[in-house]
Amino acid sequence: LRGLLARLPQMDPSRPPVKPLFISDRAMLTPESMFEYDQYQMGFLGPYAGGEAGERLLAEVEESELAEHPLEYRPQRAERDQGWQPYQGVLRTLEQAHPDDAKRKLCLRVLVVWSPAKARLDAQLRQTNLAKLEASLKALAGKLNRRPYTKRETVEKRLRHLLNHHPARRFLTVTLQGQDTELTLSINRRQGVIDEAARVDGRYLLV
Repeated sequence: LRGLLARLPQMDPSRPPVKPLFISDRAMLTPESMFEYDQYQMGFLGPYAGGEAGERLLAEVEESELAEHPLEYRPQRAERDQGWQPYQGVLRTLEQAHPDDAKRKLCLRVLVVWSPAKARLDAQLRQTNLAKLEASLKALAGKLNRRPYTKRETVEKRLRHLLNHHPARRFLTVTLQGQDTELTLSINRRQGVIDEAARVDGRYLLV
């Protein structure tokens, strides 16, 4: 960021000051960069995850409130798509603490956006990930009590491999019961968690 600032043309002191606006993608818009922008009195615009506070904010906005605030933005494809739905968005504030100094905070003005295309993609991706994980677990369940899955320790190791960091992990309750050669595996969907995730399909923060 400092290197980029050094390359900007010098402002004419005789003219009214201009506040640069940096338009960024999600990867470039980090808490660290936002504090840098603020330090140099520069604006920034882009999608932002917001961490746990951002996730809570996305979930707090009611669907009915979003529906009452359609956005004027219309992509070119809207002219060709008979079923196109408008984007929706409502303004909120989000407090962001500095990663290295919790006492330093930014009060961000954010737009909670709902995108119909993103909503479809979010739902499809969740269902695909969930179906793949369930298929892998059911395949493992069908191999229990036969080599190499006769020992509980071996099965637990395989389960860790299947479940760790899997994007659909939180949507399932997986329970291994029994001892060596008498093992059973139960797989149940956590419908409440799935419904909670579906509620924020298509939503993201724009700061």
